[in-house]
Amino acid sequence: MDTKYLNKLNKLIKQTIELKNKGKYQETLRIDEKLKKFKPHPIISLLRSCILIDAGDYLKDEEIVKEGINLLKEDIEELVKDYKYAQKTFYYLGNGYYSLYNFKRQKEPTIGCLKETELNKAKEFFKKATKLKIKDNFLGSQIFTNLANCYDSLGRVFDALECYDEAIKLKPDHGMALANKGIALDYLASIQGIHKSCILLEAYFLLKKAFEYGVYPESKPGFLTYSERIENFFKGSNLLEKSPEYPKYEIKRSSKFEKFHIEFCLKNKLYLNILNYLPLRKESVGDPVFIEKMIVQTDKIKGEKYLKDDPFLCLSRYLNQIKEDYISARFLLILSRYKGINLGFIYKKLRLINTLDYSEHNIYIQLLKTSFKNLFDILDKISIFLNDYLNLGINKRELYFLGFWYSDKKQRNVRKNLLELKNYSLNALFDIANDLDYGEYNNLKLVRNALTHRFIYIEPLDDSEENEERMREDTLLKQTLQLAKLVRNAIIYMLSFVYIEECKKEKNISGTFIPQVFLDDIICDY
Repeated sequence: MDTKYLNKLNKLIKQTIELKNKGKYQETLRIDEKLKKFKPHPIISLLRSCILIDAGDYLKDEEIVKEGINLLKEDIEELVKDYKYAQKTFYYLGNGYYSLYNFKRQKEPTIGCLKETELNKAKEFFKKATKLKIKDNFLGSQIFTNLANCYDSLGRVFDALECYDEAIKLKPDHGMALANKGIALDYLASIQGIHKSCILLEAYFLLKKAFEYGVYPESKPGFLTYSERIENFFKGSNLLEKSPEYPKYEIKRSSKFEKFHIEFCLKNKLYLNILNYLPLRKESVGDPVFIEKMIVQTDKIKGEKYLKDDPFLCLSRYLNQIKEDYISARFLLILSRYKGINLGFIYKKLRLINTLDYSEHNIYIQLLKTSFKNLFDILDKISIFLNDYLNLGINKRELYFLGFWYSDKKQRNVRKNLLELKNYSLNALFDIANDLDYGEYNNLKLVRNALTHRFIYIEPLDDSEENEERMREDTLLKQTLQLAKLVRNAIIYMLSFVYIEECKKEKNISGTFIPQVFLDDIICDY
């Protein structure tokens, strides 16, 4: 492109930005008409698509959005070759598909429950954008915010909070990221009875901060509605008069390893605790989540069959095992990283043959491998929990997490009785299963299969040489941490699903249905 051509193009870009900032999206379409007259080029397609997708979203015009998406798809191979344009290309494709999903959601609010929609495509493109090195912090913050919005729409509120935090790290004054995190916390408070007040307080002050920094004019009325609802919740209290103060939490424990364990869990947000994404406080330590609500028909519970007939006790029995499996697998992961104890003695007098392949052998790697396998196994137990809670009657020996959702997995026909629930916490589990089966976490499934059925060798390799059977120790560590967070989320989504379903039942209570009285906790204090 010659200088005169570029100057003309830059002038149009500047005009477009000014019009968008003023919310004059209809007028940006006139600039698109001018860009059409330029000689066809991938960069022109990118510029036009940016205008069309933003304008189409604002004007609620599906055809304009589709035109923008098609422009990008036509030139995507050329655009992603150039690093300068690849990230923005993925970002706008994500925006386009998210807009198309929102148009459908306005007509049918539960359109995304246990179904593949444009929302899944949007998530895929935003994910691709995050994989590229972020040079523009504002663009990076927008990408993570919009990816978080996708997760939130899928019911994966904890995954969303992780992304909102990344967006805020990149741009602490990003009003939309702050406000959307507040909305996600508000939703979390609505599906989790425990710690509701402190979650709502944090949500309120995030929204307040967002208004100070500025949010999109078209989004502000919706954010204000949430803010006012929280104000009504705290009506008559002075808790909203000043920002909450969070005193520094000091970890005092009996041993160096216990301190290391707590610090590792807090740093990586590995506790089964809904406060993972709130400022640190003493309640952030530990794994307190449990079944918070259960409606029991008491006339069906008969004496010695109490455990079998009481769904709360039966499901709590499963949950106890799931939680113990999780904290045990987490313990092995943390122990594999702790260097304060020399565990090398375990390998004393162990005879291994030097196979000349540079494989590494030590107890820390074995702990990591065992942790990974045990974490993945928990997902299958979640499917057993869901099967019993919903009385699906599937043979437990045939249940596994990735196949639980389908009456016919080859055809990917989702079970009708699951579709009818329209429960977004269940959808969160479904989406995790899809990501493991053929999406962004498919590598974790491949590693699990290699660990369980074949072998994994830890070797000093280059990135290009690694695969699910040969990798570096730091790669296995990264994947185990990723899996631990995924399983942590899955357990909490499972409990949120039950909470939502029990709230539905509570609205229709009749006859002998009463709230379950909670039994004493088992105090595990050694």
